[in-house]
Amino acid sequence: MDPLNSGRGDLNLSRFHLRSGTHRVTARTGSRTLVWTVDAQRPTVGTAFSAPHETLGHTMVFNDHFAMKVSPSDDSGGTTLAEFQVDGDGWYRYYGWPTDSNAPFLFTPLGTNIDDLIYGKLGKPARAVEWENVSPGYGRHAIEVRAIDEAGNVGPITRFTVILRK
Repeated sequence: MDPLNSGRGDLNLSRFHLRSGTHRVTARTGSRTLVWTVDAQRPTVGTAFSAPHETLGHTMVFNDHFAMKVSPSDDSGGTTLAEFQVDGDGWYRYYGWPTDSNAPFLFTPLGTNIDDLIYGKLGKPARAVEWENVSPGYGRHAIEVRAIDEAGNVGPITRFTVILRK
């Protein structure tokens, strides 16, 4: 297949060993020249937590609840998404608090009921509905955050350890 004539095709860039950053790819055939911009820059993510009751080394200790705000960014200027996971339980798209996209995400021992869905419940099993009888999520938890840009580049994972106590 001739990608310059058909408008389709793949160019495997791995053989070029591109470093992180933005790159320009130019292809010429006869009198035609096509130029692509390749985004190989990984996005970054910033986080802000509510003030911990205390800090033990790199571990934040909170009493009863805490909030986390996530701010993804990328040099391309396009849409950058953020995701987080708690205790390795799968990535969750961060969009702020479900009732306010500008508010931080709230974590509590039993979660918060919003329109009969439970958000921010710490611990396992996850509490999907209010009538499930589950143990409160006090104790140590691992929180991971990452960003994904429009080009599909996944940024480095940032890890936090929190302890939630009564």
